[in-house]
Amino acid sequence: MPKGAKLLIIDAVIPDDSRNQPYLAKLLDIVMMACLPGKERTLTKFKIQASHLPVSFR
Repeated sequence: MPKGAKLLIIDAVIPDDSRNQPYLAKLLDIVMMACLPGKERTLTKFKIQASHLPVSFR
């Protein structure tokens, strides 16, 4: 990517406390296994992984 470029990531973020939605993570797992080689992350996990990058969350 050229200097100054921005990368826009559009992704589903599961709640840190997903006890009230027991099937949400399972549903996202199935969708991602069928469509993409990925995994679900909570907002906390995204922030930890991006802690060394200039990232903003909205």
